[in-house]
Amino acid sequence: LSLNIGSSTTIATSSSLEDFLIESGENDFFAKVKNNNLSGETDCIKVPVYIEPIPIGSSAALSSIDRNKHYVLTNDIDLSDEDNDCSSFLGPKLWTPLSFGGNEFNGSLFGNGKTICGMKIDVNGNYAGLFERLGKKSLIYNLKIQGANVTNSSSSVVSSSGIVAGYGSGTIERIEIDSTSLVKGEHNVGGLVGIGEEISIRKSSSGANVECINSVASGFSCGDGIKGTNIGGLVGYLKGVENY
Repeated sequence: LSLNIGSSTTIATSSSLEDFLIESGENDFFAKVKNNNLSGETDCIKVPVYIEPIPIGSSAALSSIDRNKHYVLTNDIDLSDEDNDCSSFLGPKLWTPLSFGGNEFNGSLFGNGKTICGMKIDVNGNYAGLFERLGKKSLIYNLKIQGANVTNSSSSVVSSSGIVAGYGSGTIERIEIDSTSLVKGEHNVGGLVGIGEEISIRKSSSGANVECINSVASGFSCGDGIKGTNIGGLVGYLKGVENY
């Protein structure tokens, strides 16, 4: 089977083709199919591909996901004490935002209607959230977040903090964040994402408290009208809107 993918022609087995699609973040592709034993080839046709998502059922599994693959939650996850019981989430564990070595997440996380609870983050950096950064091919879908507490003490005007991600592109859909959640920072702070660029947000809500941190070090006082503060209920700073 000869598959013309992009500008290159590859002889691909089904397993290597699946690997290619996972790495590229595509669920559909267009191909010309040629029988090597006959002359001629088909017109360019759309070939739908279903990629089985990888099940996630624990804090440890969530913390080790690959940035280009596709995942589904199989149960609730309490990040505060690393169990599956969200009736109480008072454990001492801190969550380290998913950073992928400085790269964006371009896979998908299907929440399956499950809850991530007890996420506690206390950082001083450019990004704070469940994910540091979501890329253009990312999809976060049908997920509930309960009792999150995110604090970013960075005084940098380019820092961004949100409960789902510090910086977000791609698609966020059917996300629910409850009113016991809290996110705090000096600049670009939102209930879902701190900075949203070319992002599509659909059927999502946040009851989280979104607060500004007064900083003696930077001489910044919350609410003093300094350009760049950008504090918002869903998104702190929104640019290049795709869908909102």
